[in-house]
Amino acid sequence: MQTNNLLRQDLSAIESIEAAIEIIDVEIGKNPWSLTVGKTPLERVHKLLSKLDSIRRNKERGSVVLETEKDLSNNYVGQIESIFKNLSKPLK
Repeated sequence: MQTNNLLRQDLSAIESIEAAIEIIDVEIGKNPWSLTVGKTPLERVHKLLSKLDSIRRNKERGSVVLETEKDLSNNYVGQIESIFKNLSKPLK
């Protein structure tokens, strides 16, 4: 499991990305909606991040954003930000 790799100090960039994807997938997997959007962790995380970005861009342009999309954005943006903030930082 890639998440175990986060404890290592010699992670490659690819291993770090794979671990982050796995962590996000586990967290979003707690919502039944997320289980239907992809077969692999990468597909699920990619689709979710793409959808969130689309919602963000629509808001910025002043386009109408459906209530369900606002709910989706509200449910996941903070959660994903928190995951990234809590990832281990590279040592200098």
